[in-house]
Amino acid sequence: NYQHYTVSDHDRRAAGIIAQIPVEAKVSAQDKLDPHVAGRQTIYIFPKVDDADTLFVDVTGPAWPQHPNDLYRDLQAYLAGDFGIAAGDDGYLLLRKGAVTAQIPDDFYNAFRRPLLVSQPITQPVAIFGGQLALWDHQVTVDEHGETVVQLTWQLVDAPVATDYRIYVAFADRDGNVLHDTLFYPPVATLWYPTSLWQRTEMVLVQTLPWSPAVDQVTLLVGVYRGDDGWNSGQRLPLSTASTPTQLHLENNTVARVGSYQNKHNRWELVPLRHVLERAAQPVDTQFGGDPAVMRLARVQITHLPTRAGEPLDFALEWHAGAGLAAAPFDYSLFAHLLNEQGEKVAQLDWQPHDDWGPRPMTTWFATTALVDQQQLLLPADLR
Repeated sequence: NYQHYTVSDHDRRAAGIIAQIPVEAKVSAQDKLDPHVAGRQTIYIFPKVDDADTLFVDVTGPAWPQHPNDLYRDLQAYLAGDFGIAAGDDGYLLLRKGAVTAQIPDDFYNAFRRPLLVSQPITQPVAIFGGQLALWDHQVTVDEHGETVVQLTWQLVDAPVATDYRIYVAFADRDGNVLHDTLFYPPVATLWYPTSLWQRTEMVLVQTLPWSPAVDQVTLLVGVYRGDDGWNSGQRLPLSTASTPTQLHLENNTVARVGSYQNKHNRWELVPLRHVLERAAQPVDTQFGGDPAVMRLARVQITHLPTRAGEPLDFALEWHAGAGLAAAPFDYSLFAHLLNEQGEKVAQLDWQPHDDWGPRPMTTWFATTALVDQQQLLLPADLR
């Protein structure tokens, strides 16, 4: 798809760094920056350095051909050697051989800082992890190359933290299977602007590296952990806020399901979370689970009626729980049978309950919960 390229404020900041590079400098620059510093006698594509005396990098995005962790490691090694910081701004770093300081300028971190959301109609965070880190906003966007990027806005809850936490971001499909996560390619923000440097008076942008999902709907999952392998070794921060129908907590209260996005015309839009069906739905008002009942099926709606064998029959169910109904003791499964005119079963579907964002096991239903479960039953190819 065609993408319109725009010059961002971040792009403009590069000009100030480039202006500080002497014409006679031997430069090693990242592939994406190389064209802007070419036209000199000696130029390399970083990480090749050889006899270069000047290094120019942008840490805010993909570090091709390196992994972002390798870029960080290499730059730290050069700073521990005979290179120092000549300039730094908005995620750009200029290292020069013989420069006397290894201290990164404060303006460098502007790439990750955001103003407080004082003008936004947000009254409470989406989720709080460990009573320390508050997630205020989430966006799924498409970058200028047509790839998908997640942007999360964070803030310290109270005092600065001493621990450098990692941010986990994942895309799940409609059945809750993780399609992609950030364990191998973590967001660069927490690498270069770790949580121990965050200030209470600022918002922090944590952005994933670009990815291209092969599906048109993804559900966004977020978590916080400590250590390189902390996500898999039990060092996750628990959620401090309560689970709600729109911010469901999963995996022993360590993962927040914050929303689902659908790609429409190369633009990701938040999927509305339905709680009731439209008036055209057929009322059934049937209770299940004994006395007292555990759940009530309020309405059924056929959303696509097949015209021939082998096609899918799409239907939606409006479920209710609570309000006098008993809490589900465990996660019941659901099933639907399709009968022919003789009352014989010709097709069957078994599943765990879903809402519009993904799986909703019954033990995650709340008092007065209402949700819409959209399903698809495939007709047999030999159905007559």
